[in-house]
Amino acid sequence: MAEKIISAVAPPAVLQEDGDGSRRPVLRQPPLAELATLLPRTATYYGMGTIDTSGRIANRAVVEALGWLPGDRLEFRVESGTIVVQARPDGLAEMGRKPYVAIPAPVRHRCGLRCGDRALVVGCPANQTLVIHSVAVLDHMLCEHHAFLMGGGER
Repeated sequence: MAEKIISAVAPPAVLQEDGDGSRRPVLRQPPLAELATLLPRTATYYGMGTIDTSGRIANRAVVEALGWLPGDRLEFRVESGTIVVQARPDGLAEMGRKPYVAIPAPVRHRCGLRCGDRALVVGCPANQTLVIHSVAVLDHMLCEHHAFLMGGGER
C-alpha cells in the first residue's frame, strides 16, 4: 500500500532552484518552539482536579508531592481569585487521610467554585504551598498571554 501525505498535516512544498537552473519541490520545516530550561521535577507539580459535592479537590500526585500528612493544619487565603493553601500550625482546616484538600465553603464561594468545576492544582514543595486556579482565572491569564503572543498586548 502506497503512503499518502495528508496536506493538512504536511506543510506545503516550495520550489527551490538547483544549481543547473531547474526547480524541485522541497518541504519546508515548521518553526520549532524554543525549549524552556527545565526545572528540577521537585520544583513545581501541576495537575487538574474537580471540585466534589463536599468542596474537596484532589490530585494525588500534586498533593503527595507536598508531603502533607493527615492532621496537618492548613491555612486558606484568596489572592486575585486564586486559592492559596499553606501548611501552618495555626491553620483552621485539617488535612484528611486521603490526598485531597477540602476547600472551606466561604473560600469556594469567594472564587466562584462550585461542585463539578475543574481547576488547575499547583504544588510547590519548596514552600509547602498549594495553589488552586479556577478555569475563569486561567482564562484571564491565558487571554492576556495570547494577546501578547499575537502582538496585541504588552508585557
